[in-house]
Amino acid sequence: MGKLKEQSVQSKHCSARMRTRIQPSLLTDLPLCKMGLSPSELLMGCRLRTKVPAMPSVLKPNVQDTERQRVQLREDEYRSKQQICHDKQHQARALPPLTTGEQVWVRDQNREGQIVGATKVPRSYLVKTDTSTLRRNRSGLVPTSSKPASPFDGLTVTPRDHALPVDQTP
Repeated sequence: MGKLKEQSVQSKHCSARMRTRIQPSLLTDLPLCKMGLSPSELLMGCRLRTKVPAMPSVLKPNVQDTERQRVQLREDEYRSKQQICHDKQHQARALPPLTTGEQVWVRDQNREGQIVGATKVPRSYLVKTDTSTLRRNRSGLVPTSSKPASPFDGLTVTPRDHALPVDQTP
């Protein structure tokens, strides 16, 4: 008698465990009432495999997924608005591209260089200086005419018109 009680109790526990295992997968695969698609279908583009029997054709991805395309379009619009607001806030602007052979001022090296060419990385250039060849982003390169702009340009030193008073002793 004792064995039969134990077996019946075990079978009840086993069926309760199976229900808890099956339920979460069923809940994620249940369709939403407004759209007729489950959250997993919206995310993955097809129904998930569950322990509930289903036809193999139902598990294949839906080719005509207009809802997903509409969501993607809304996200793209949101991202483009976000980029416009960011660029406006931070006064970001696109710098004009540099040409090969153009003289530039390398900001972090504080020296002049010449553009060797563009690299595969966007907005990046190879610059030959008098000591080495560097790879720099476009934001760190300032085009120059012949010599770099110095912070002391425009300042001229003129001799004083009057002489300093000399200590005269009688």
